[in-house]
Amino acid sequence: MSSATSNTIQRPPSIEEIKARYTVFDAWRDEGCRGEPGRSCKSPFRDDQHPSFSVFDEGRRFKDHADDSGGDVLDFITKARGCSPAEALAVARERVGWQPSAHGPALSRRRDAPAVVIRADTAPTFRPEPMSGDVRIAWEAGLHWLKIDSDLQGEIDRWRGWPIGTVRFLADEGLLAAPEGKGARGLAFVVQYPGRSAWIETGYHLRHKPRRPGDRVVWTYQPAGVGMPGVPFVMGNFYGARLVIVCEGEWDACTFAAAAGWLADESAWPEGVAALGIRGASGWRAFIEHWRPRWPRRPRFLLVPDNDEAGRRWHTEFGGALAPLALSVTILPPKAGGPKDFNDLHRQKPFSPASIHELLLSLDLVDRRGFPV
Repeated sequence: MSSATSNTIQRPPSIEEIKARYTVFDAWRDEGCRGEPGRSCKSPFRDDQHPSFSVFDEGRRFKDHADDSGGDVLDFITKARGCSPAEALAVARERVGWQPSAHGPALSRRRDAPAVVIRADTAPTFRPEPMSGDVRIAWEAGLHWLKIDSDLQGEIDRWRGWPIGTVRFLADEGLLAAPEGKGARGLAFVVQYPGRSAWIETGYHLRHKPRRPGDRVVWTYQPAGVGMPGVPFVMGNFYGARLVIVCEGEWDACTFAAAAGWLADESAWPEGVAALGIRGASGWRAFIEHWRPRWPRRPRFLLVPDNDEAGRRWHTEFGGALAPLALSVTILPPKAGGPKDFNDLHRQKPFSPASIHELLLSLDLVDRRGFPV
């Protein structure tokens, strides 16, 4: 292993960070390629009578003149191993010192699943596949883009009425990205499916930027065509939650958590609390079906529906379905004729961490210290 691997980092490095720290020179040696890399050298991939290969730009790029191929260090690993781009990315990440775990940073590390026995009558037949290939690369590129674009971060924070720094926090957590879609850059939330020891990142839910003012916003799931159920967006440790706050949509869930001050820094998220964004008014059915086998022990639920007919049905349909599965179910009813959802309500009259605490306290969901009761 080369000297480029000496520093261990605690979060997944972006593609650009890998390219800055790990070169074709390093990969050439780590792959056990014969010969010596240089601006004019023999190919490591075949018997070469005369130099037909070039490593340049201080090891950041290569060119194979025999077949006119080339690229960066990830392309080199892909060619050397005959593997997929996603597999090359995983190899490079390990070589710069990152080891994936079931925990990960901050919010992600609070997703441990207890040892449970899944009953046959609750186990869904769906078998998820982890995000990989071009979809994984697009997601990682979108994360990197959002992390480095401070103007875009501020624009989204102001648009949603969030404290400045919220978008950067979500991007650092691997929850919100800005990948390409339909020829333009959109915003996307990671999609998580419950696994035995941690959730599985299966893809992302992409919000496409409207082509013209007034056009309806379109959301798509990537990868397309896999029949992924509409499972919710999850923050915090649902597996061990004593209080679960469920909003209609990813934006509202993030707004509630940001207003509460839980997305401010690594230590801010309260233990025993999870926040969920249901994807679509009827997405609660997929939530119960697919997360039921990993259900926490006797949780309390707070439902925050939208101010429309579908949201009003949460009182009887969603609340009724949750009742036998929960210690209590509290529904925060929207005001008739008021804002259409929690995010709009927050933008009109911003909540503060103190006001969210007082709200939860008044509903007997937390104690004076802010711990779930």
